[in-house]
Amino acid sequence: MFMEACRKGMKMTRRTKKVCIMALLLLGSTLTAASVIYVDASASGANNGTSWADAYGEMQDALDEAASGDQIWVAAGTYNPTRQVGGTGDRYRAFQLKNGVEILGGFTGTETSAEQRDWDQHSSILSGDIGVVDDPADNCYHVFYHPRNSDLDNTAVLDGFTITGGNADYPISSCRSGGGFYNYDASPTIRNCTFTDNAAGGSAYSHGGAMFNTYSSPQIINCYFTQNVAESFGGAISNIDPSSPTIRDCVFEENRADSTLSRGRGGAVYNGSNSSPRIVNCLFEKNSAKLDGGAVCNEGLSSYPCSPKFIGCVFNNNQSDTQHGGAVFNSTVVDTLFVNCIISNNTAGATGRHGGAMYNHDSSPRIINCVFYNNQAGCVGDGIYNYQFSDAEITNSVLWNVDGSDVIMNINNSNPVVTYCVVQGGYGTPADQNSDENPGFIDAQNGDFRVSSGSPCIDAGDNTAVPADIADLDADGDTAETLPYDIAFKARIFDYQCAAPAVVDIGAYERTSAEYGDLDGDCRVNLYDFSILSGGWQSGNNRADIQTGLAGPCLVDMDDLLILINNWLEGI
Repeated sequence: MFMEACRKGMKMTRRTKKVCIMALLLLGSTLTAASVIYVDASASGANNGTSWADAYGEMQDALDEAASGDQIWVAAGTYNPTRQVGGTGDRYRAFQLKNGVEILGGFTGTETSAEQRDWDQHSSILSGDIGVVDDPADNCYHVFYHPRNSDLDNTAVLDGFTITGGNADYPISSCRSGGGFYNYDASPTIRNCTFTDNAAGGSAYSHGGAMFNTYSSPQIINCYFTQNVAESFGGAISNIDPSSPTIRDCVFEENRADSTLSRGRGGAVYNGSNSSPRIVNCLFEKNSAKLDGGAVCNEGLSSYPCSPKFIGCVFNNNQSDTQHGGAVFNSTVVDTLFVNCIISNNTAGATGRHGGAMYNHDSSPRIINCVFYNNQAGCVGDGIYNYQFSDAEITNSVLWNVDGSDVIMNINNSNPVVTYCVVQGGYGTPADQNSDENPGFIDAQNGDFRVSSGSPCIDAGDNTAVPADIADLDADGDTAETLPYDIAFKARIFDYQCAAPAVVDIGAYERTSAEYGDLDGDCRVNLYDFSILSGGWQSGNNRADIQTGLAGPCLVDMDDLLILINNWLEGI
């Protein structure tokens, strides 16, 4: 899938920070270079952290020394927590981040620049497996533990690590959640990390196998969550109370909310009352929940609703085992948004259960420019099941199944508004501007939901329904402008027919002339387009990519150049 295919490309093209040195010099300021503290479990020198040769052998020693403005460079190897936090006994060992301190992993132990590291090839592992190897019963409760009043902000950075082996299985509240990360009043930045084999359990109210956030809004960027498990809520991440993390460019794969205690909601992510996360360009695949929400469960209370936003996300092959919402379960959610999303091949498996893709209970999400395809429920509502006053707004979207089964079902005073959509079997009245024609996907069976040239989706949507760019996808600082991109970072409203005005397409993808090399949208391939492509190639701007693939931006490369040149020569 797209995130796995593009992760290395994203790292290769990441932006470097720019510092305005001249302005400070003109003001007579002096610049002090940040200190680097070295950690290498295999080093045999003075053990003082001053160089790779004399690196600390334990990460805790570097954390003890670090002050705001410092960086800690950690070589490949496995590092266990050594300091007890929040209790007595080895299982209370945990690391803690510091404001103003960046901890960087993925080094071999010879680098002179952070840009030289490779966290995929050289794994810096932070492990809670401190006792009998591979026996979770004696593991640390948390690999990172940030208790109430930690007051961490996004200057506390962890970048380029594998976090594994946390086992929060003790029934007291602080030790039953967040096996990998426990955040209470803590909002650090976590980048380029893998969370695997972390767990939360021992209670009917265990949260977040990999990460638990309460009163916390961390930034989680380009991370991979796999095979984490919570007995109750959020196999990978659980957000409760006023927690509003930003989760961007992440993959959630084979995580489980696997309760034996009559819970089990949100196989990958659980968003509870008062939480409003923004989840952008993420892949949810093969996650499962014992009860509701195979990938995601959004569950608020009447006075404390839940309001997550999902932008450019793919939900594929997730499953709820015994209840509802193969991909997504919404209960008492307000102002919840799904835009540019693909929800396909998900299952609410049990007989008599509903919402193969999405189950809404007393919830009215906005669903814009999304694709629902080939989802299955054990009873009815293979696509979307609306129950108990659920009045979803569904616009510019496709709802389609291979076998022609029901793609939308409304029960108990639920009256969704469905307009400018392609709906299998039809829906609403002619005034709703819906179509029942085959959407003409290029290769839906293999996950390619772009549309062919004769599709009824092209130039058939409602421009006024396209929401604001709240995630600032184009990084221009303007979150009030209309969303500029589709799921593949191509122009969201485009005049494909070259017959103004431009009209948005139906579905997650916009069919644009960029697909044949017309990067400036003037309906011709010429020198201007070549200039855009060459500039993107040199700068690493992957939005000049032509041959994008299934979803998400990758790299500008020779394949793109050949497409542009061929069409240029043919006079297109």
